[in-house]
Amino acid sequence: MKILIITKNVGKTAPGIVFERLLFGLSSCHDVDLIVSDYAPSIDLSNIKKIIKITNPILSGKLLKIFMIIFKVNPINFIWALRAKRRILKEREKYDLVLGLVSFGHYEGLIAGSVISKLLKTKLAVYTVDAIPAPTSWMPEDLFYIALKKMIKKYLSKADALFSSNREMLNYQINIVSSKKKIFSGVIFTPAFGSFQVLPVKSNTDKNIFLYTGGIYGARNPEYLLEGFNKLLKKYPESQLIFVGSSLPNKTLNKFSEEVIDKILFLPFTVDLVPYYSMATALLDIDSDVENDIFLSSKIMNYLMVDRIIISETGFNSPSRHLFKNIDSILQCSHNQDAICDAMEKAILIKNNVNYEGRFPLIKLFQLENVIDNLNADLEKLLSNKI
Repeated sequence: MKILIITKNVGKTAPGIVFERLLFGLSSCHDVDLIVSDYAPSIDLSNIKKIIKITNPILSGKLLKIFMIIFKVNPINFIWALRAKRRILKEREKYDLVLGLVSFGHYEGLIAGSVISKLLKTKLAVYTVDAIPAPTSWMPEDLFYIALKKMIKKYLSKADALFSSNREMLNYQINIVSSKKKIFSGVIFTPAFGSFQVLPVKSNTDKNIFLYTGGIYGARNPEYLLEGFNKLLKKYPESQLIFVGSSLPNKTLNKFSEEVIDKILFLPFTVDLVPYYSMATALLDIDSDVENDIFLSSKIMNYLMVDRIIISETGFNSPSRHLFKNIDSILQCSHNQDAICDAMEKAILIKNNVNYEGRFPLIKLFQLENVIDNLNADLEKLLSNKI
């Protein structure tokens, strides 16, 4: 199969890392060309046959919003799509499929995918790693949001297939689409890369370190975690809370004493997180503090691949709650300081006596090879019209 993949970015960001893994898997079994703007992969993508880089025009955020509200189109994405179309006309290649990889705020894969698939008379598949647009619990429902939703609805309705990173998000995206034609749909889980790692055993005399990696934004609220950690310190004063790749505003931290703040450490972003995983008692994940959350954190896929306890702060009807329930090495708790403190204490007590076999079926589900096998099966159905 010859596939043209279109996306804004590969590598560096959380969506970009997901996309580079999908590119790695697909280019290992298909002829893949790529149209991209920001290309900085952290893994070997030498199997990609051709990489076409398209620069994005520059427009201030204020002008972009005004343009969106009036014309219901993102001018940056549309100009990028036209530039990509011109390059494809010059290349004169034929493809079996156009696949757009899309994340929140970066709709190049959707818009350029629609334009180019129409030009080539080729089927279009779209994968949204984030909900687009984000639910109103994440964004104000203002004139810009209404215009953005109309634009996304217009272009998603032109797709022949729609994939998202979990079932709840896929249902959300399907509800956005307005189309009389049948659209094939499926889940492409965020792929885990590599094999399960057994790290050095933590000594009982080591500090109790709780590690959060990546950014904290949108409806993810760190305050329950901080309050829970504050409570934990009263019983386990040698504990430490480490954030890698994120920061918190002073107004959030100033609620706590200097003694507590001294136990909280902020470190810069790094690709190699294994040294931090090794020192951790437990790895922390925070889901959105909203009802019926549809997001599944990509970091938890990385957490699954090391022998460390995971503390998942999540809602009662979230993708995390459904996928990770009843697994001994994953401690689920609600958005509540007492529940988080209890989970931290449990992690301290059981840290060297945890059975990780319960997560192995999940690892298999998220393993890159399995994700690509399932995606290939779906794409074969799409192209053979067996939908």
